[in-house]
Amino acid sequence: MGQAKGLKGLLFIVIGPAGAGKNTLISKVLEQLDAIQFLPSYTSRPMREGESEGNPYYFIDREKFERKIRDHELVEWKFVHGNNYYGIGKDKVEGKLDSGVSLITDVEVLGAIDIIDYFPNQCVSVFVSAGSKEELVKRIKNRGSWNEKDLSKRLERYDLEMLYKDHFDHLIYNEDLDLGVQDLNHVVQFEISQIHNRMRKSPSSLHHTVIRAIVLNSRSEVLLLKEKCPFPTSNWRLFTTHVLSNETPKEALYRELHRLCPSLSEDSKELIYSLTPISEQKRFMDTHYHYEITFRLGLDLPPIESENFNVEWFPLSEAKQYLDTEDFKLIQQ
Repeated sequence: MGQAKGLKGLLFIVIGPAGAGKNTLISKVLEQLDAIQFLPSYTSRPMREGESEGNPYYFIDREKFERKIRDHELVEWKFVHGNNYYGIGKDKVEGKLDSGVSLITDVEVLGAIDIIDYFPNQCVSVFVSAGSKEELVKRIKNRGSWNEKDLSKRLERYDLEMLYKDHFDHLIYNEDLDLGVQDLNHVVQFEISQIHNRMRKSPSSLHHTVIRAIVLNSRSEVLLLKEKCPFPTSNWRLFTTHVLSNETPKEALYRELHRLCPSLSEDSKELIYSLTPISEQKRFMDTHYHYEITFRLGLDLPPIESENFNVEWFPLSEAKQYLDTEDFKLIQQ
């Protein structure tokens, strides 16, 4: 299946929890189709038995990966499972897409959102679900290269990842490998056939609506977050997330709080769903409207250990120095 001269390629990203069979599906589809090429991403994790450079990753050490972050050489990057970096290099993807080559790769769920936002008109997202946690445990153990600590970290992410499953372009159930391969094959062929008529998401379509929450505990302390980086560039801020497609603002707020605190109770979910915004703002940015909706939430959360954020409760007198005047006025309302 060829592609007309002058048309750009598509980037297929396959998303899903560890053990869902993403790489197996991709390898099987690559055997059947010559319309796409595999896109290896970078990782700082060690090479495993049966892997090689570029299959399925470019393996670089942590120092080189952090240099790529500092030099803005990555489309997206994330620190995953608490110990390794993963990310996609601009040098590995932009030139090929511009020359009309379509690519496919697997990516973790939070990195997927960044990629969709970076390539809004060329990215096709496919979430792979493979049933229960018990089935995933069985698959991970069958790989042979696992330990209890690694397995525990991957299962902790399962609930987070499954909260995203309905917010991508396609959803595949990979409980039967042959049917899963058939479904992914059909997705690739269909999407490539639509290139001439491509009317995909506008830039930043997933990020048009931003949810912010003023989270206060019973001691009148406010929850602030700061993204973990290999260099000190981020600042403390209010709890913030983006609304995904097919998702309400309150669902987004619950999803992101659940990401920070997996033990969040059902009572907390009911509380979140009963909230009324205390502030709504809309402004035009280049090609789209940017919405900000702010909620106030009283919630005592247990201690939080996040792999992506530093999380602290600040007395209001201390929080003031980290927040702008308008944010602090909202807290005081």
